[in-house]
Amino acid sequence: MNLDELVDELVSARSLEALEALTGSRNDEVLEALIQAAGALQGAETAEETDDGIVESIRSHLVECRAIGLLVDALAAPDATTREFALSCLSEIGDPTPVPFMINLLDHKDAGTREAAAEHLALLTHYDFGKDVAKWREWHERRIKGLEEQAQEDREDQARRLRLQIRGKRGGDDELGRRRRGEDGDDLDDDLGHGRRLDDDDDDLGRGRRIDDDDDY
Repeated sequence: MNLDELVDELVSARSLEALEALTGSRNDEVLEALIQAAGALQGAETAEETDDGIVESIRSHLVECRAIGLLVDALAAPDATTREFALSCLSEIGDPTPVPFMINLLDHKDAGTREAAAEHLALLTHYDFGKDVAKWREWHERRIKGLEEQAQEDREDQARRLRLQIRGKRGGDDELGRRRRGEDGDDLDDDLGHGRRLDDDDDDLGRGRRIDDDDDY
């Protein structure tokens, strides 16, 4: 079966075989289809006992795949159930990247979407400003500014550590050079110490009598 047929089997027949086949893929097209299928199942007029388990399996797979981009796109879905499902996945993933898109939903015309956005923003960020868009945006701006300042501090710390490492290496090289020069000096002193010194005895030898023909043995 092709993708459309598998999704139809999943939504209309609650086929566990189709669910297994679809959740076995990480392809973006398949993941997008799973998001739509979950929204359709949650919005179905007649719910079945297996629906919750199927939706939870889809959610777990999307969270495992960290399909953040596709889930952000789903926040603009025309149906509320798909938007709410995407919000639940994003809060479970725990990445703050989609926060601005989630904040935008606090202005949505649908009351259920606004409620869901506030709930999952709180779950994701561990802050709770309810549906107050202005406070959420102010918090997000402070967070971004804090991240930028922290990144600047990290860069400055890294530069300081690098300078200290360079200084330490230079200091070590200088010390090694001093030690080597000292060792070379010691070697020279040793050579001089072991050298043969001319003394008075040598002078005597130098002035020794030459035996010539006039000398008697």
